[in-house]
Amino acid sequence: MAKASWCKVSPASGSGNGTVEISADPHTGREERSTTVTATNSSGTKPTATVSVKQEAAPAKFTATAATVSIAAEGGEAKITGKGNVSAISFTDIDTGDDTPTLKVNSSAMSGWNGGSNKTLTGDPGATAEYDWEVSVTIPANDTPEARSFKCTLKGEEVETPIQITINQTAGASVISVTPTSVTLTAAGDAEEVSIKSNDSWTIS
Repeated sequence: MAKASWCKVSPASGSGNGTVEISADPHTGREERSTTVTATNSSGTKPTATVSVKQEAAPAKFTATAATVSIAAEGGEAKITGKGNVSAISFTDIDTGDDTPTLKVNSSAMSGWNGGSNKTLTGDPGATAEYDWEVSVTIPANDTPEARSFKCTLKGEEVETPIQITINQTAGASVISVTPTSVTLTAAGDAEEVSIKSNDSWTIS
């Protein structure tokens, strides 16, 4: 059986007594990996000799690209991205209002993941290599004239410290309307009532 592609041997051939150098590509997976290097003679029964090769695991990793994410006043999906090799990613909503976010690993949707009770990543891709992750959180439209912020927490299973994420949303439009839009006062100046609808503070001039 051929050695794993991550294991490098140089030179790949020779004659008589000699030495070879065994090296490996950097390993980003959370678990140790192993393979077997086989030396085979060219003649007769082609006898073989083998070397077992193991490569140490990389430390558990779960990081975010940034601790803050921006989204427009219209709302929609705020995308939180990062890298990791953990076996599970959990999501805790603080005040976004979305307790069912979605997750992609290496651009592929993680079916059935809801960040809470079902936080394990199908196939445990981090066991063998580091991956890119993306969590999408749905933020409602901002119907106020002030910018606002939401918070949530993400945690990798094998990493002790959770990641605190702030989602900053730009201000919505300041709106005002009056009903009715015209009034006629009596000669005596009796008052007429006008209703004002606004999402902002206002003054009369």
